[in-house]
Amino acid sequence: MNPLCVQRAVARTISALFSPPLAAGGMSILLISGVTAPPVHRVGWLAISLLFVTCLPMLYVGVLVARKKVDGFYIADQSSRLMPLLVSSASCVAGYVLLRAAGAPPPLSAFMLSYVVLGLAAAATNARWKISLHGAGVCGPLAMIHHLFGLSAIYWMPLPLAVSWARMVLGAHSLPQVAAGCGIGFVVVRVVTAVYLSR
Repeated sequence: MNPLCVQRAVARTISALFSPPLAAGGMSILLISGVTAPPVHRVGWLAISLLFVTCLPMLYVGVLVARKKVDGFYIADQSSRLMPLLVSSASCVAGYVLLRAAGAPPPLSAFMLSYVVLGLAAAATNARWKISLHGAGVCGPLAMIHHLFGLSAIYWMPLPLAVSWARMVLGAHSLPQVAAGCGIGFVVVRVVTAVYLSR
């Protein structure tokens, strides 16, 4: 098989596995797995998290794809990204409110709130420049891991590096666009989480 074809196949797989909603959902699972609480509470928090940070945003984009309003789940067209980002932020607002009402652990609520801000920041930035949402989506969880575990977050660095490589191999983004996405994702989640949990 052509090495370039293999590279692109690997890149497509990485892009699919670590799309922003799935990466956020994965981080939610990690946060809940480290909590000591009755199973019914943990299941409830997990259901809220996955519904509002993963399922609803993906469902909305799926509807847009089915109606041919966007060019695919990754929305390569910069001008078509605004509404999905705003809908994602709105979904995370609802998720945050429900998590607070359900007595979720503060780190989980902080993470959901940080994705409200991240979605709005990505929408504002995207109005002028097409940053990598994959980069932002994978570096947001990295920032949460860094806040909770410090420098041991470095062991997770292969993930954003692999995602960044994949997006460039597929021609979806340039290096500056990937770097900007990663930077925005990390900084927004790190700052929002630090402020929220310091109260």
